[in-house]
Amino acid sequence: HTSPAIISTVHLLSVFVIFAVWPGVAASRVSSTLCLSRSLRGGCDAKEQREIGMASSEDQAVAAGTIFFENFEFKGRELRIKQDTLKGHAAILWDAARVLAKYLEVLPAEWKGKRVLDLGSGCGLTAICLGTLGAEVTMTELPGCTDVLRENAEANLGG
Repeated sequence: HTSPAIISTVHLLSVFVIFAVWPGVAASRVSSTLCLSRSLRGGCDAKEQREIGMASSEDQAVAAGTIFFENFEFKGRELRIKQDTLKGHAAILWDAARVLAKYLEVLPAEWKGKRVLDLGSGCGLTAICLGTLGAEVTMTELPGCTDVLRENAEANLGG
């Protein structure tokens, strides 16, 4: 359970990052980010999303720049990881996943045939990397937050 103080800090941090890192950001992007921050407390309802112009379809999300892909090299193979800034923290590739994936790349361990349960898989990078090493991975994420995870798994590991 996340305390209100942490949520407030995340909310303020996200606003700071937008203005410090992307000073020319459009007002709708700021509103979307504020709504995304509120998602940590329960989310924006459909009415709020319409009011601030949040994308309601994947085509609109791509056009608005909320969906993007990151290429990640793992054991000589290029993985393509989809992310969506409007779907919340479960659809964003976290730095911890990148670091763990790189650690798994150099770890002298045999994963073939091992069963792995990945709790809170997010975009799925860690689980996908383990899958390419031969592990039988079960990926998990919060209900309603599995679309990006499923797409990444299918795109990088096959259906």
